[in-house]
Amino acid sequence: MAVLGAGFVAGRLVKSPAQILAETAPPALTTLTSVVDRRVLSATVSLEGELVAGSETTVTTPEMDVAGTSTRSIVTAIPLAIGDKVRGADVVLEVSGEPVFALLGRVPAYRDLAPGSVGADVNRLQLALAAAGFPTTDLPGDYGTSTSAAVRRLFQSRGYVPREVGADAQRAAARNLADTRRALREARAALGVGGGDAAADSAARSSLAGARRAAHDALEAYRAAQRARGYAMPASSAVYIPSLPGTVREIVTAVGGTAGTPALRLFSGEPSVRAAGSAADVGDIVVGAPATAILDDGDRPAHVVGLTTASAADRDNAPGDKETEQSHIVAARLDEPIPAAMVGTKVRLVVTTQHTSGEALVVPVAGVHADVDGAAFVVVVGSVGDQRRVKVVAGLVADGYVEVIPQDGATLERGDKVVVGLSGASAIDNRQGFKPNSSP
Repeated sequence: MAVLGAGFVAGRLVKSPAQILAETAPPALTTLTSVVDRRVLSATVSLEGELVAGSETTVTTPEMDVAGTSTRSIVTAIPLAIGDKVRGADVVLEVSGEPVFALLGRVPAYRDLAPGSVGADVNRLQLALAAAGFPTTDLPGDYGTSTSAAVRRLFQSRGYVPREVGADAQRAAARNLADTRRALREARAALGVGGGDAAADSAARSSLAGARRAAHDALEAYRAAQRARGYAMPASSAVYIPSLPGTVREIVTAVGGTAGTPALRLFSGEPSVRAAGSAADVGDIVVGAPATAILDDGDRPAHVVGLTTASAADRDNAPGDKETEQSHIVAARLDEPIPAAMVGTKVRLVVTTQHTSGEALVVPVAGVHADVDGAAFVVVVGSVGDQRRVKVVAGLVADGYVEVIPQDGATLERGDKVVVGLSGASAIDNRQGFKPNSSP
């Protein structure tokens, strides 16, 4: 029994050459496949950024010059709070009892305007008044009676007394006109009173002519004074904002604040995206390229509106990895409005740099192979495991996929299965790995 047991064990331990070969042979190769898809293929670049205001305006406490008074220029009221909307003709600040109006425009006011003023700044005021609901009928750039009346209505609509100018000059001109007309009547009455004295009659006629000229000049002066009388728009009462409505972002001053110091900051215009990246990141981005702004509350469509080289300060403040040189700034405008309160929110901007012209057949990059002569092809696996080669031209490569265009009349359809590899092998016989950057 002992001998038999030992023989049985030896039989279990001793293997034939055929057994050893079978046990050490590699496992059978398994074909790995992927499905052909048809879709728009896009290449994208992802950048870090933030939402910024369309424009920002700092309102500085102005120096109020109230004629005939020794009024100090201090803030007497701040009628706004952070987050408030600011529209045309709204009072953003009160200084020494005088209003500071928000008006639509890009060029700051630099002089007081009054009846008789002419120029481009008058035209800007007229446009701003019209945008705020106070239209004028004067010629563009001519501060006439209609513009004066619009300014009066602007002040009165917010409960303020407009600054009237020219009243004293008009009254003085009226008195002078009355005096010259009285002198003219007297000169007419003196004519012919000389009793036939030629010298007296000549003097009377000369006096009458002088009285007529004086009365004419006085009438012209009165008319000019009349045109110059009206309501002025002081430069200190207007702050021009590029886009309205705006939103109060920060209040810097307080009641009692003095002139010449920042009072509050407004931002206006739709918020946009400002993102930063290196030259390599933005090299393929063009103005007009579609993009997606990824925010915490969802994705929003956008498009690129500007590309600039960042200054040193911009690079220091650029979002993203500070170890990476953020040398370029990409500006994108959102296609849909968002609340101004979101300004400052971090955002990821995904910009489309290339895309196929419509839907295209796409396969994983691993599904495209190349012959030794560089010709690209895919291997289609049939329903019973049969395989056929389909020669293709490789197009756009993005996100691990490549566009493929069948050649020589071959068919390739969505849903076909293509070989992407073999388990247990590093390559397919007679095939080389496809290199996306090489020409097929």
